[in-house]
Amino acid sequence: MAMVVFLMIQLKLGEKAEDISFSMDALGSKGLFTAVLIALICVRVQKFFSDKHFVIKLPANVPPVVYESFLSLSPLFFLVLVFWLIRFVLGVDIDHIVTTAFQPVVRALDTLPGILVYAFLVTMLWSVGINGDNAMDAIVAPIFLQFLAANVEAAAAHQPMPYITGLGFFTIFVNVGGTGATIALALIMLNSKEPGFRKVSRLSLPTQIFQINEPIFFGFPIVLNPIFMIPYILNALILTTGTYLLMSWGVIHKPFVNVPWTTPPIIGHYLVSGGDWKAAVWGAISIVIAMMVYFPFAKAAERQRLRAEAAGTAH
Repeated sequence: MAMVVFLMIQLKLGEKAEDISFSMDALGSKGLFTAVLIALICVRVQKFFSDKHFVIKLPANVPPVVYESFLSLSPLFFLVLVFWLIRFVLGVDIDHIVTTAFQPVVRALDTLPGILVYAFLVTMLWSVGINGDNAMDAIVAPIFLQFLAANVEAAAAHQPMPYITGLGFFTIFVNVGGTGATIALALIMLNSKEPGFRKVSRLSLPTQIFQINEPIFFGFPIVLNPIFMIPYILNALILTTGTYLLMSWGVIHKPFVNVPWTTPPIIGHYLVSGGDWKAAVWGAISIVIAMMVYFPFAKAAERQRLRAEAAGTAH
């Protein structure tokens, strides 16, 4: 249903009835916001029709595939009619309106202050036990993907890449070994004097190589723990700033290759930047920087834990 509606509103009518053309631009990054919005609307409309029983029902002996296809007819007819009226009777350019509405957010996320706010919100949400990446993805994922697509087009045309914070900037360059660069914390605590910290670090390190840090995040824990929350958020802000400045100065390449977020650090840095060895070096330096930030807090937590164990009050 979403596909039908999306393709329909990309049609452009000429002065004559037969002068119909199709806007190919919307099939690229320019149509991402419209596509996401229409998909969300279609899901809600179908749910509303199903809940209110405004659907075509068939006898129980009808094959499920046929039965389910008829359930979609009523909401599909409604959606096509509504969007046809908006686009062709009222003459509303839906793509333009949606793009204009998101433009302030799009511009902000490719600036250093904007991406720092995003980094702070993601890590702050994680710090209180909410998956910050998933919570923010509904808003920012289409934007970062649009940036990446624009960078790919520019790279293919041998033109300067326009965006710094394309998809991969945050997931690879900032989330080194997981959100908050927690692989650095695991490396520090591998030989901790406190048995619990040592065990959690050793168990979590293999998963953090693939950017999965829940074991250490909830094992130490970092969530709702003031000692670790501070360096956790601070690392995200430092790595965001450092990466943004290096890319804006042209020291390392901007992201223009889409790689899975589970790609190990350093390798991911190299791949997402199109094989830039300097980006890989920055990935290694990022881990060292994160270790330096975590170190005093980790040792303070270790001392606190050892004192509590000695006093018999550790949990």
